[in-house]
Amino acid sequence: MKYTNITLLAMAGVVTLGLSACTPASVKEGWMAKNGYSQWHPQKSSNQLAAAGTQCFFCNGDAPAAPAPAPAPAPAPVDGDDDKDGVLNSKDQCPGTPLGAKVNAVGCWVLDNLHFKTDKAVIEPISFPLLDSVVTVLKNNPNVKIEVQGHTDNTGTKPHNDKLAKARAESVKQYLAKKGIDAKRLTTAGFGAEKPVAPNTTPDGRAKNRRVELKPMK
Repeated sequence: MKYTNITLLAMAGVVTLGLSACTPASVKEGWMAKNGYSQWHPQKSSNQLAAAGTQCFFCNGDAPAAPAPAPAPAPAPVDGDDDKDGVLNSKDQCPGTPLGAKVNAVGCWVLDNLHFKTDKAVIEPISFPLLDSVVTVLKNNPNVKIEVQGHTDNTGTKPHNDKLAKARAESVKQYLAKKGIDAKRLTTAGFGAEKPVAPNTTPDGRAKNRRVELKPMK
């Protein structure tokens, strides 16, 4: 605080003190003046007039700076569904799904009801309608490219599962191409049993792991 004048008031009279006698109060009391902040507090110098009455002085100076306002809290992120697949962005593990594709609970385009002949890459006719629905989606989204990914359960050796997964992905690609989808929009990959979505300890879990996923590519 910058002190501009000090006045000692007492019942015995009026005495003017020097600037050094004006010390800041531990508890600020007073009022705001146009030219700054005015406050009063008991004089604490050694010549305090205790018997004559209450000794006070005034300190006029610049007003204390106002505290900086607290920063506004950051707005909460807004969750959405950018690819319109029914799965919120925060839970969507496969963003960019083309419009019309049926996805699972985590947003991935999975053909888990696609049936092949046992231990072969030959598609069963019962699965043709499912693949035809994929053809429809791809025709309605002509700019979308996909990677056809084959997966197996853990039955058999790794080399065998990897080869089977790749062959099944190729079979799906060939079916889609024959139905009018440009083969340049389609790539394939075989992951074997590397990426299970369920435990391989039960028949149901192994059935879920034998699947084909369609991953949109940029």
